[in-house]
Order: sequence, then structure tokens, then C-alpha cells
Amino acid sequence: MLDEVDVVTGVSGGSFTALAYGLYGDRLFDGYEQDFLKRDVEATLLRRLIDPMYWGDLWSTGWGRSELAARYYDEILFHGATFGDLQRVCDLHTRVARSIAANDESAARKASDELLDYVEWYTKRTLEAMR
Repeated sequence: MLDEVDVVTGVSGGSFTALAYGLYGDRLFDGYEQDFLKRDVEATLLRRLIDPMYWGDLWSTGWGRSELAARYYDEILFHGATFGDLQRVCDLHTRVARSIAANDESAARKASDELLDYVEWYTKRTLEAMR
């Protein structure tokens, strides 16, 4: 059914799923339940609040609980991704779709190859970040 979806939005906790789906596509669901949904995020964040290793950051100016949570979400879900990464994936998908709609096989192949190259590069970067 997701092949027919053109736009994904999310509110509150659903925004994590929406953003991750935008970055990873269907690959998101390979480990999403175990890697993110079934984690006890609250307990981990509470442990980090009382862990002296994080106190320096927590006591610094402009850094607090939200940044602590953002760092943790980056570790377990986003792996260093930026909005630039999301924009790049969206732009490449759009180029593929427009080329197909215009019946321009050469442009569609080129955009598809660029998308695959980017996804391969991004996957390698993500896997390295997870080590």
C-alpha cells in the first residue's frame, strides 16, 4: 500500500516515523519495531540524566534535556542524518517521477542511478555510525 503514498506527515511521536520513512523508505521497517518502537526511551533518558558522563553537557549553556533526547534519537534512529539528506532523497525521487511522467527514459535512468548511488552511500554511512 505504501507504493501509492505521495505525502507522509506526522504529529508528535508519529513525526519520528514520518521522518525516518522519508529518509529510509521501506528499509525503515526492517528493524524499526525492535530498534525504536520497543525501546524504553524514557528509562534510557532518565539514566542519562543521572549519569555523571552527561552532566557537563546538561549544565552547559544552551544545552538541556531536549538536546540529550535529540542526541539519543540520532543514535538509535537517524544516525547523523540531516534535513539536507532528507531533501536530497526527496529531490531525487521527484526527478525520477517527473522523468517517468515525461516518458524520458534516459533522464529517468540517470535520476534512478543517482538515487541508488545516494542510498548506497547513505546506507554505508549509517552502518558505520552504528558501529
